[in-house]
Amino acid sequence: MLGKNREFFNEIKTLKLEELEYTNIFMEPERKKVQNTFATYNKNPNNPIIIDYGSHCTKAGWGSSENPCLVFKSVVSKNKDLKNADGIVYVGNKLKDFDYTKNNYKSPFERNVIQHFGLLENLNDYIFSELLINDSKINHPIIATECFANPDFCRSKLLEQLFECYQVPSVVLGVDALFSYQYNNNSLKEPPSECLIISMGNMTTHIVPIVGGEVQMKDIKRINVGGYHSFDLLYKHLNLKYPAFKSKLSQNYVQAIMENLTFVANDYRDQLNYFRYGREYFQNQNYSNKILYENNKIINMTLHQEVFEPVYLEFPFNFEPQTSTEDLKKKQELRREQAQRLRETMARRRQEKEQAHLEEIKELEAAEAEMDKDESKVDEILKRLDFESRDELKKRIIKLKLKLGLISKQALEEDKFTLINIPDDQLTPEQQKQKRYQLMQKQAAITRKLKKELESKKKEEEEKLKEELPEVYIADLYEKRRKLLLKIEEKKRQKTEYSGRNSRGSQKRLQAYVQLGELQKDKKGNVIDTFGMNDEDWAIYKKVSKDPNFDDDEEGYYAKLAEIDKELQKLDPNFEEMTKGPEEEIPELFPQFTNKVELNVDMIRGPEVFFQPTLVGVDQMGLAETIDLLLKNCNYSEDVKKGLLKNIFLTGGASFTKNIVERLTRELRALTPVGTEISIRIAKDPIFDTWRGMQTFGKKKENITKYGISKAEYEEYGSTYFKRNPFSNVYNL
Repeated sequence: MLGKNREFFNEIKTLKLEELEYTNIFMEPERKKVQNTFATYNKNPNNPIIIDYGSHCTKAGWGSSENPCLVFKSVVSKNKDLKNADGIVYVGNKLKDFDYTKNNYKSPFERNVIQHFGLLENLNDYIFSELLINDSKINHPIIATECFANPDFCRSKLLEQLFECYQVPSVVLGVDALFSYQYNNNSLKEPPSECLIISMGNMTTHIVPIVGGEVQMKDIKRINVGGYHSFDLLYKHLNLKYPAFKSKLSQNYVQAIMENLTFVANDYRDQLNYFRYGREYFQNQNYSNKILYENNKIINMTLHQEVFEPVYLEFPFNFEPQTSTEDLKKKQELRREQAQRLRETMARRRQEKEQAHLEEIKELEAAEAEMDKDESKVDEILKRLDFESRDELKKRIIKLKLKLGLISKQALEEDKFTLINIPDDQLTPEQQKQKRYQLMQKQAAITRKLKKELESKKKEEEEKLKEELPEVYIADLYEKRRKLLLKIEEKKRQKTEYSGRNSRGSQKRLQAYVQLGELQKDKKGNVIDTFGMNDEDWAIYKKVSKDPNFDDDEEGYYAKLAEIDKELQKLDPNFEEMTKGPEEEIPELFPQFTNKVELNVDMIRGPEVFFQPTLVGVDQMGLAETIDLLLKNCNYSEDVKKGLLKNIFLTGGASFTKNIVERLTRELRALTPVGTEISIRIAKDPIFDTWRGMQTFGKKKENITKYGISKAEYEEYGSTYFKRNPFSNVYNL
């Protein structure tokens, strides 16, 4: 926190969250627009399919296309479905219509290695589906990427899936960083023979030396941090630091913050001190002694441009996540599909249930007819159908017919009162008893009918009043509401009084306890407990029983109050103001910053993981120290080492991090001899240059023929067969 030192900074900018933009690299082809183009590509069996598998995102497309046709997150979600026991599989871009926190989504990758090949199959199905390949097998060569030092087991499983499941004719495997390096070298007149590739991926960072145009596999170093760790540290830190904004800090907005506001500090410790003290405060307060000041100052007028200023990020008070029109249309279409699917499911279930009821009625009526023919089989049939009597069987038939609408409820009611109009002298004693019971039932039915008619009439009058005199109707509702509130308050008061020590109820209970204490004793002095033997004891029991149940009455009142409030909300636009009570004033600690997030240390801590992996619990050296270790332990000549430092090439999505070239140059200069030339360049497009390098490689048919593993070779040598190419791993060192 900057606290009281805000005035000691040059300038503190205030940015609005909704104005920050982030690069959305994900895309999928529009089927109507690309249908003819993809059909043409599909007709050419020599046109390769290029897939760049990545732990963050996968890029795929046709070899005839200049750019990837499909870019999606490398995640899979499986959701339950009533139609399909295996559920519905959503891959990549299809997941944006779902809440990630509520869906179980997984990745085929463990760190940067593909290990879950069932999920990989879902990814491949999605790729071939989006490329509009509807054939039973894939008749195109595949050019795909793998990581450095990919385990033989994982490579063999990938080949096995492509050849066995998709029947591809051939496969070429290469490392992503080498494809990107070659693609960027194509634009150079004289590509360097020595180069140090730094591949900054999502989960790992590789340092790859190239000497004499050959990759030195034995000297490759790996750091187990990547872009994911930088993003995750920022995301968790912001949520922990500002819990009130947790719902607003979505992944997309944090991604926008990361791209626009985070950077690698030139000097991490200096930047922390600057955030803590500010320039003027730091100089004047901590080093008042002139000699100490000159020897220790780290920020002055000539150096101030090397530190970065803190930023305030302003959230809108009425925060609504921005949703594009396209996303809204997709969500509406998805809701329509789900509703239609639900309607179809319910109709099918209803039909199945009706069919089951009809079959049951048919079976029961057949059993009843059989019992009429042969009364000796009654017990046997009832036992088989699990009924205790024939009356129970008849009731079941009537109930099923009522459900199916085969008989009306009114006709059934009339059938109940068959004995009412028959004189008593024509009835047996048992029938006379049933007649009296039917008279009682009929009277109860008439009463219920009258009550319903009165309620219906009352509702009609209320509706009429609502239409003709709405003001009177609303006033009546407010009056009813006032009376209900008074009743609720009265019940609460009674409940409080009854629970008090001096209340009337408590006094009665105490008197009852005294009566109970006056127990009779026998001659020996033993107590004779005769409580409960006399009828008078019941009166005492009622007095000492639990308190009256006020809660039941209150629940009923609250239910009626909720109904009235619901009706008033519909009719009266001023309902909230009419019923609003006095508001309590809540003091604000920092009213001027209530909708702002203060970014200072957050801006540098995430990207710092590349130079201090211990920030995320990885016990390894940082980028500069690892490069220094590589150069010290290798057997290269001094000229080769200078050539490596002169040609450092950054690729991978994390190389977009701001100021990383300056920081790496500064740290390497401190670790190398004075005068060593250090030159660092970044790939033209660190994310897509790998795919474009693969596309350039696949343009030549002879490359696929020479370096690809064919189906015949796979069937002859097995899935462990390895064929080396300029971009591949090495099988034996």
